[in-house]
Amino acid sequence: MKNKSLIFKITVWFSAAVIIISGAAVFVTLAISRAVLQRDIRENLIETIENNSDEIEFYKEYNRLEFDDPYDLYIEYKDGYLEIDDDFVRSVNGIETALFDNDGLIYGDSSNIAKDKELPFENKRVSPVKTDSGVFYVYDITLNVKDLDSPLWLRGTVSAKSSISQVNTITKAVLLLIPLLVAFAIIGGHLIAKRALSPIIDIKNAADDIRGGNDLSKRIEIGEGSDEVHSMADSFNAMFERLEDSFNKEQQLTSDISHELRTPVSVISAQCQLALNNEASADEYVEALELVERQSQKMSRVINEMLTFSRIERGAGNISKEMIDLSQCVSSVCEDMALIKDKNITLLSSIEPDIFIWGNYELLTRLLINLISNAYRYGKENGRIEISLKSLDNSIVLSVKDDGIGIDKSSIGKIWDRFYRADPSRSDGSTGLGLAFVREIAQIHGAEARVESQKGIGSCFSIIFKSSVL
Repeated sequence: MKNKSLIFKITVWFSAAVIIISGAAVFVTLAISRAVLQRDIRENLIETIENNSDEIEFYKEYNRLEFDDPYDLYIEYKDGYLEIDDDFVRSVNGIETALFDNDGLIYGDSSNIAKDKELPFENKRVSPVKTDSGVFYVYDITLNVKDLDSPLWLRGTVSAKSSISQVNTITKAVLLLIPLLVAFAIIGGHLIAKRALSPIIDIKNAADDIRGGNDLSKRIEIGEGSDEVHSMADSFNAMFERLEDSFNKEQQLTSDISHELRTPVSVISAQCQLALNNEASADEYVEALELVERQSQKMSRVINEMLTFSRIERGAGNISKEMIDLSQCVSSVCEDMALIKDKNITLLSSIEPDIFIWGNYELLTRLLINLISNAYRYGKENGRIEISLKSLDNSIVLSVKDDGIGIDKSSIGKIWDRFYRADPSRSDGSTGLGLAFVREIAQIHGAEARVESQKGIGSCFSIIFKSSVL
């Protein structure tokens, strides 16, 4: 059983349950049917005898007899006459009726149980009597007929076997119908189990395809639904999406590092070969070493920045956060950055006090420093940078606005990418990771990074913190 498929196991257990339940249902049905039929037989016996008791009358004088119905029966009895109406039923549905007095049978079937067994009369009581022919039910009614000194007894008898034929009919019907229903239930259960578990098979096949082909873009497609299997498929798809994103980021990181380090490595290699293959003066060797040093420092910056960026990406869920005074954080950074005065740019700030959020102080400081540094780098001579922090509805908006060179429309969607530079000629030694850091830190804090820019007019970078981090 351990090596069998889940569909097979479910079908076996379902079949066993259906068979057991069906067997119990058959047993209970037959037992109830037998009990109900026995009750109906007794009730029919009582009803028949009660009705017959109303059809007997006694007349002392002959001239009082009314011969208006030719089917009525008249019996001379003692010093008068008994009239038995034509509605009197001697035998119906196995019920035999007989009329007695204390001396014996007056009218009725003399071959019934009343003659075979000398039974005492018991008024209005159904009594089972066991005979050689089987079990009979006997019901007696005493008739206190007017003008008669002694009572008459009306006795009804019916065989308990009269219900057996009906029970047998029910049994045959049940035994014919139940196996068909069981077979239908087992087949239906198998099909339902197969249909219900088919998404799991699809999930397994998709996982095998991903594992065998290393195609992380493949997803599990099992249609719409809200049950547990569809929820599991959605979880797997989310996991595959995250794995694909991590894999793509890793590939992109490798590609970016290779791309960024290729140029300085090539420059260092070329400069070294040139210095080694040609005789040069001391000044030329110094110049070559200075070039090598600059390229080495650039490589070091790129490597350090990428390591920091990678750590932030990998540990986004583990970064410690606390309730911090964002107003104080922004004010402190603005005070420090205002001292730079690069290109004679003026830094202005408008900071709403007492704004608190749940976040990481160091990362938010770095976010703002990157934005301001970017504004200095691409600002114009004698320009200005405006820093704003304010509450707006259910959000907090931090913005850095400059009047620098601006960003071309074609580059707006790319500036958040790692190592992208809108104007490489004015990068001033930038690694191209500043805005990528900004977006990553914003996402860690559940915030959204936006930019509005016009070429030659300036740019405005905004970080919008949602109400969930307040």
